[in-house]
This record gives sequence, structure tokens and C-alpha cells, in this order.
Amino acid sequence: SRASGTAFRKTSPILRRYDNYWNSEKAPEPEKITVRYYTSTATMMLDYESGAIDVALDIDGTDAERVINGEVAATTYDLYPRSDVYTLALPEYVEGFDDIRVRQAISYAIDTDAVAEAGLGVLGQPATSILPSDCNYYMDMTGKGATGYDPDLAMQLLDEAGFKQDHPFVFVVPNYDYNVKMSEAIEAYLEQVGIQIELVQADLVTCITQYFMTGKAEMVINSCGCANHDAYQQLNTSYENSTNGTVKITDEEYNSYVKVSSTSTDEAEVQEAYEAMQIWMAENARQINLAEPMVMNVY
Repeated sequence: SRASGTAFRKTSPILRRYDNYWNSEKAPEPEKITVRYYTSTATMMLDYESGAIDVALDIDGTDAERVINGEVAATTYDLYPRSDVYTLALPEYVEGFDDIRVRQAISYAIDTDAVAEAGLGVLGQPATSILPSDCNYYMDMTGKGATGYDPDLAMQLLDEAGFKQDHPFVFVVPNYDYNVKMSEAIEAYLEQVGIQIELVQADLVTCITQYFMTGKAEMVINSCGCANHDAYQQLNTSYENSTNGTVKITDEEYNSYVKVSSTSTDEAEVQEAYEAMQIWMAENARQINLAEPMVMNVY
């Protein structure tokens, strides 16, 4: 890192090379690395482009698009998963989703490629599982279960189910920019196949206290994240003992896989259980894979 004239947090640790490291062939070339913590990604990117810093981590979507389009000179980038997935959850307490054909129709009605692009731009990709692609036990569910964009099949399933609404489904999302954009795209796709939506976009506290905890939310966008690539962290709110009714699943088969994944010491059994959970979700469409957020670093 070189000197900078722009603002960043003053607590900037310096990492110095240890010259007595046993494996000298793998010792880093720089003698020291200065880490700077920025409160603004825009400021960080200005410093990067001016040459004040050599590496910028986790840049925002606007700058990521500029990098991909070749508008930032002499730059290499790495793009990788953020260890999270956004899914559309269809709660068990909503009668309108009791018929599996309705849930499957909702899945087929949504173009997840377009939803991912609308919500996350170049820092997103269509989700292919309820687990992030960098998570332990991830399984690519593309083409498996009720996945893929097929609005004609969606309308056929709704017709077979005798689907009727006495009110629009109340779709509640915290009003973060990516949530707003994804939810509006989802609303448009569902209305194209005859499913009516009442879209509620509010601050997180209002969503939790007035909708999620009261059972008034009939559709939600769910995400948990999996630090250290931990599949349990990503999925634990869906287990039968969860206090989150919007995503809790009480199905005996699903929770039999949960039990094995949580208690078995046999790695092969755990792998098989997590794969079975992903297959179950794809076939039963209680959570519909939407988008996987990505991280871009530049240097």
C-alpha cells in the first residue's frame, strides 16, 4: 500500500514478512502489507484507481460492472460466492400452498436468471441449491425437482390444482435495495401466470414484528449465510424446532434427514443426509432457489 490522501479508519494494522519462515520458497514477496478499513466502498475504489492502494476487497456492484467492462485500467479481479443464498419461502401455515402443485407452479413461473440479475447485477448468479455453491455438502440441483423457468407448465399445474385466490398473497420483504428489486421481479412473473401478490416492503423491524412473528407474511425472501461453509447455519431455521414460522418445515421425511445430518458421526451419512434435504426441497418447493450473491476483489 502507498500513501493515501483520502479518509479511512486510522486503525490500519501492518503485517510484516517473517524472514525466518521454514519454507522460504513460499515466502511472500512484499516485506509488509498495510491493511486499511474503509467505511465507504466508493472512497476505497477512488484510492484504488488513484494508485493509493494496491488491492480493494468486496467492491460494490457499480464498480464491479465497470471492472468487468474493462473501464478500470490494469486491473485483475476475482469473483467468488459470498456464502449465502436467497430463496423464496412459502410458509407451511399458508393454506394456499398446501397443494404441492401450487408451490411447484410458483417455482416454474419465476425466471431466476432474471431475478438474480435484477437484484444483484454482476454480483449475483442464479442459485442452484438451498446451499451456497461454496458450502459444505452443496449439490447442484439444476434440472432436478421443480426447477427451471417454464410458465406454461406453471399455468398447467395451477389449472390441475384448481387454484383460486380469495386474496393476494402477502409478500413481505425488508426494504434493502436487492430485496426490493428481486421482489418486484418475482411479483411480475407470478402475475403473468395468474397469481396475485400484495407486495409489502418495509424496514426490518416492521417486517419482523408486524408480519413475520404474527404469521401475516405469506411469502418471504429468506437468507441465513453459512460462515465457515457450515451447511447447518444456512439451513437451521428450516428445522422443525425453529422459531421462524416463515421457513420452518415440519415434514417428517425432511426432518429425518435433519436428524442424521445433526447427530451422525459418519461423514458419508452426513453427506447423504444433506443431499437428501436439497433434493426434498427441490421436489417439494417449500423454498425456491433465487440468487447467490458474489464478492469481487480487484488488484
